[in-house]
Amino acid sequence: NPFYSPDGRWIAFQSDRSGRMEVWVLNHQTGEVRQLSHEGSGGHFTRWTPEGDAIVFRCPTCNRTGQTMKIPLAGGPAIPFSNAKGGSHISLSPDFTHVMDVVGHNVVWVSPVSGGTPVKVFEFPDSNTRIDYPVWSPDGKAVVFDRFRPQGGDIWMMEDFE
Repeated sequence: NPFYSPDGRWIAFQSDRSGRMEVWVLNHQTGEVRQLSHEGSGGHFTRWTPEGDAIVFRCPTCNRTGQTMKIPLAGGPAIPFSNAKGGSHISLSPDFTHVMDVVGHNVVWVSPVSGGTPVKVFEFPDSNTRIDYPVWSPDGKAVVFDRFRPQGGDIWMMEDFE
């Protein structure tokens, strides 16, 4: 799950090259590769902060049940970022104040980064329908996600989302 930094210089990714899944960065220009996390981060998502100075990731081993963490590009320990509902298919709002995720592959939740009550925003009643990878539009007014059913998949959009 690689993800470019806002300036395009770094690529954050997860790898088990150290023996367990961790967050790593690759300098796109020099080829330098560094391991950032040492928590056994696991999961399958990394995202950069808007400033490009840290990476947000899901750590399933943190806080016993998993936690969304933030780790500085400069190095140092990961710190809790949010107690968002879910945690494996995270999308961050354009203003970085909310986390969207899918729980059980069929319910979309939005959680405030600063704490507070998560809000259920969408659910398919059919248990054979799977929702994956919700993503906010750059203006924050729409959300797209993958819908997968045994008969095939497609992309759905929720408009006027604010």
